Amino acid sequence: MVIFKVEEVKRRLQTDSVAGLSAQLIGRKGSGFGGTILYEGSQKESCVFVSLSGRGRGIKPHRHKGREEIYVIVDGWGEMLVGDETCEVVKGDVVFVPVDTAHGLRNLGDIPLDALVFTAPPFDDTDRTPEQEESLPSQWR
Repeated sequence: MVIFKVEEVKRRLQTDSVAGLSAQLIGRKGSGFGGTILYEGSQKESCVFVSLSGRGRGIKPHRHKGREEIYVIVDGWGEMLVGDETCEVVKGDVVFVPVDTAHGLRNLGDIPLDALVFTAPPFDDTDRTPEQEESLPSQWR
């Protein structure tokens, strides 16, 4: 059995192993965004841990042509764009992002906004198309 306890994931975020599984760090240094691939399953899914540190930090709106995602907000407070809708998200919220749907996430609080992101098929950063600014709601430009 593999159980991902939030505090353990946070503690191990900078290591090369999480819960005994190989982990790959994703994100850009100094961007306020960090993530770790926690799990890639044999059934074509994966789980990624995302941490957005600092108010206003976020994942810019983008879409995936071949992947759907489910975000589970683990800690913090933020705002999420899915399609043409924006909503606030807090600890415990679950958000589904269909294939080829614009989505973004940003931190609205003073503590990190942490989320588990379940993807099917597995995470692949090459399947990421940034959204054109003119197609976004004004608060996401």
